[in-house]
Amino acid sequence: MIKVRDVQKRYANPDGGEITALSLDKLDIEAGEEVGVAGASGMGKTTLLNILCGISLPTEGSVEINDIEITKLPEAKRDLFRAQTIGYVFQMFNLIPSLTAKENVMAAVVFGKKIPKQEREKRCLELLERVGLSHRVNYFPGQLSGGEQQRVSIARAMGNRPAILIVDEPTANLDYKNRGIILDLLREIRRENNSTLIIATHDQDILKSMSRVIELGQSEESEASIVTENSAA
Repeated sequence: MIKVRDVQKRYANPDGGEITALSLDKLDIEAGEEVGVAGASGMGKTTLLNILCGISLPTEGSVEINDIEITKLPEAKRDLFRAQTIGYVFQMFNLIPSLTAKENVMAAVVFGKKIPKQEREKRCLELLERVGLSHRVNYFPGQLSGGEQQRVSIARAMGNRPAILIVDEPTANLDYKNRGIILDLLREIRRENNSTLIIATHDQDILKSMSRVIELGQSEESEASIVTENSAA
């Protein structure tokens, strides 16, 4: 379970003062849930995802995952916790350009230390086959299309069998057919591992299919906060 309490994320304003990127009093996400995160650009969707997985720390407040308050963990322990517990599919993929598709997936598996050494290469190859890239395992990111890079990113996120799968704008660079393929794959992964699936997106079709939607938007109290939360199904 994910518990967010009294989270604020502020940045220094070059013109003086601070900019509030996110203000969130309370958010609970149960294990196995499918949750959509909606809102216009600049409302804090990516900021929220980065805080949920510990890439970014809030200015104030706490995030607890499975009874571990990740906001209090030292950076090294927080990084390891994320590698073992959370699979993150970045909007811009964040693949290492000097590594092949297989090596990008392997890097995450090795760092997570969750898969036995003798099984790591086999798992990486199986994951790349599953996302339809068995013929691209030795290709570098620059040799892959945007959709192929995204599928490598998904394979990498699956590497350590994460309890939580966080995805930022999964259909932004895809045509209609591939949008459906990627969404089906993410949901298949969620079902197999009973993972929690959190997707930040502008895609209304995805949002309508999620069991719950969190809407980020303007409020009088701060520049970004939850203004609505409802069942989308």
